[in-house]
Amino acid sequence: MHDLSDEFERANEAQFFLKSISNPSRLLILCALMKTPGLSNSEIATLCGLSVSSTSQYLVKMIDIGILERIKTGKETHYSIKDNRVIEVLTILKKIF
Repeated sequence: MHDLSDEFERANEAQFFLKSISNPSRLLILCALMKTPGLSNSEIATLCGLSVSSTSQYLVKMIDIGILERIKTGKETHYSIKDNRVIEVLTILKKIF
């Protein structure tokens, strides 16, 4: 019988990662940032058809998880994808769907 403890740990990590991007609004935000890194909250909200408030909540959640980064320049704040796995997964998803 094979020991699957390593695979189990990786499966849990994969599940957490996939869960973090599985919301349709989060996917739209990530696609927008993949296409145009460095967008502001209001730019993302406009592109994705979301309210600025809900966009802000999604951004904070994804920053906390570690898949986005916040870049402050003076009074402005811009966002970019921090975790390259997001780009890899979204590229594959775009090919499939």
